[in-house]
Amino acid sequence: MTTTPRSILDTSRLAPLYAQTAPLLHWTGHQIDRAYLYVELSGRFLRGRITADTTPYGDLGIPAAVYSGRVHRFSVPAEIRGRTLEALIRRISPLLERLVVGSEWDLDSEGERRGTLTEDAAEARQEIEAEIERLDETDVVAVWEAGDWLRETRGDLLAALRGGETAEALCDRLTEEAAADDVVLGARDLARYVGALVAEIEAE
Repeated sequence: MTTTPRSILDTSRLAPLYAQTAPLLHWTGHQIDRAYLYVELSGRFLRGRITADTTPYGDLGIPAAVYSGRVHRFSVPAEIRGRTLEALIRRISPLLERLVVGSEWDLDSEGERRGTLTEDAAEARQEIEAEIERLDETDVVAVWEAGDWLRETRGDLLAALRGGETAEALCDRLTEEAAADDVVLGARDLARYVGALVAEIEAE
């Protein structure tokens, strides 16, 4: 009986992100957090688990696992679309497999395990980075501050609130309308903007 070889890549944690508009976008204040793809190596089974996460914009530190070479990290645009992320992973999967297969372990002078790459794996890593760099403006969503995006409709928003629409319902509606226009508004920024409109009405 012929069996199908099991893939050495585990992308199951990425799958739920593909249907999202901008799954790696985390906006705090006026800064967009940095986004990364991670390849977590399993030396025993020669497998790589692919994950994605964000770190605060000002955090430039290198995690210990990345420094030791047990995890490979690739910077990606935080505004990347979910469907673009899916297409990217599909394109670079053969390169990721070469990276995993060519990742080796050596002991340094202090007896600590350090990751090294074969020549082919190093080339694969460079090709992965090149593929990510080829992403352009069509692969990311537009991110707007609420005040800029809603400037021309401010009067209509005030009228809606005076007419009984709650601040929460208005935020949900505006988020959906922005998404329909392929725009992402920061949730906290939008809440602050709508909250200021409510305060303006209450002060009348």
